[in-house]
Amino acid sequence: MYTLNHHAYCGMSGIEEEHEDKPDARKEAADRLRAYRQNFHITTLVRGAEWEIQEPEDSVMVPDECGVLALRHVTFECRECGSDCETKEAAAECCAESDDWPDGEASIAFSMRT
Repeated sequence: MYTLNHHAYCGMSGIEEEHEDKPDARKEAADRLRAYRQNFHITTLVRGAEWEIQEPEDSVMVPDECGVLALRHVTFECRECGSDCETKEAAAECCAESDDWPDGEASIAFSMRT
């Protein structure tokens, strides 16, 4: 899973968008950056993962669009072996036979990593 979030310098935080695969997440990031570039200077902080949308030098207040756009790959850790898994379900099933878990308990056998 991939998340895309815009952390604005004015204090507003965007709603985190979740994408199942990398191409969809990168397309959304590219679309946003293309729109921001029409009015703002953009600096790459981490190639392919983090960008800074900078405020204009003549601005009196920081525009809502200015801040950091971050694309993160989120994985889920198996509690038994510590392996990174792409989904909660895969983490829950990593080291366990499917019939070893009572109903409903498989969903808690993971921890989230970003």
